[in-house]
Amino acid sequence: MTRACGTQLRIGALGAAALLFVSLGGAVLFEKSVFGEDEKNDIVSLPHFVRGDANGDHEVDISDSVWTVSYLFLGGPEPVCAAAADANDDERVDISDIIVLLLYLFVTGDPLPAPGSSGPGPDPTPGLPCMS
Repeated sequence: MTRACGTQLRIGALGAAALLFVSLGGAVLFEKSVFGEDEKNDIVSLPHFVRGDANGDHEVDISDSVWTVSYLFLGGPEPVCAAAADANDDERVDISDIIVLLLYLFVTGDPLPAPGSSGPGPDPTPGLPCMS
């Protein structure tokens, strides 16, 4: 069994049997038997990240805005986790993410959408790719 950043979604599929559960660091947070409990071997990993951490250094700061500006307008490297660079969680990486991040850092301090400043976590609104 492999783990990618701690959270796994397991879906067993033998006939009409399926078991769904999400575990975080080995502690079961949610468990629901949908049809039965036969096979439990199909694993889809949900990567953890912090919203706004475009450069992947595990901190949300001005360097993340610079990274996104470089990516969007100067041909810089693509973020490893596009979902993290999507600071406003509108499922796009664009100039609005730079503005939201700068407002968060220097003006309002309003929290970014989850997973935010409380620590890394899976995307509650998956859509953009995240490799780490």
